[in-house]
Amino acid sequence: MEQTITPALPEKIIPKGPGSSPTCEKHGVEKQAVNFGWYDSTPSWRWFCLKCGEDQRERDRREETKKENLRRQERINKNLENAMIAPRFQSKTFENFQAETDKQAYAMQQSRELLDHFGESPGMIFTGKPGTGKNHLASAITKEVVTTKGKTALITTAMKIVRAIKASWSGGNESEAIRRFIEPDLLVIDELGVQFGSDTERLYLTEIINDRYEWLKPTLILTNLTMPELAKVLGERVIDRFREGGQVLVFDWKSYRGKNFKTCGGLNA
Repeated sequence: MEQTITPALPEKIIPKGPGSSPTCEKHGVEKQAVNFGWYDSTPSWRWFCLKCGEDQRERDRREETKKENLRRQERINKNLENAMIAPRFQSKTFENFQAETDKQAYAMQQSRELLDHFGESPGMIFTGKPGTGKNHLASAITKEVVTTKGKTALITTAMKIVRAIKASWSGGNESEAIRRFIEPDLLVIDELGVQFGSDTERLYLTEIINDRYEWLKPTLILTNLTMPELAKVLGERVIDRFREGGQVLVFDWKSYRGKNFKTCGGLNA
């Protein structure tokens, strides 16, 4: 009959009753005999304080959390850099946006709504004259998308998109050039004006917007055009998508620019 041999704790450290085990100097509790491994079929028993073990696990957990927070912050910093927020607008936030009228307050509210329901909307169109805060809110949205949502973003212009695609014709890959503008979770297209080029260039732009729509990636368009003018550039189909699932905000108030100009001798200083 085969005999089963159960490894035993060496006699010299077998507990003989309460108080027989070593006491942890830190916690004041008896240590437990723990097998830390096998060596030549012999268990390696050691006295071990369970509370010390719990403390070590907690330290390890805090250290891993610290490392993960550092890795997350590094990703955020890299994504902010890749978002290409112009230095002039890097300090722009929702908190320092001047909402002095009901329309301005509504524009800020709807911008926050885009964040609250990110990915559910095709995006937004900001239309209006220069200096009315379109870039301010677009930059605030972009920073929040990156820092609080953990997403990627890119701010560019319509002409930069076209130039990047055309540059790919000289030995590059056109599909890769287009994909660069489809991949970010948020794409902001600035300076979309009536001067925007040929039918082919318009097709590139609408292809990017449509692909992003299908992949549930919001697009934010900034333009000085009226909606009828913008429809001629992008087509009614694209505009309808923004109207149905997104937002079209008209920035029709006076420009913020010049409000803080000081005058000296009748001249702007």
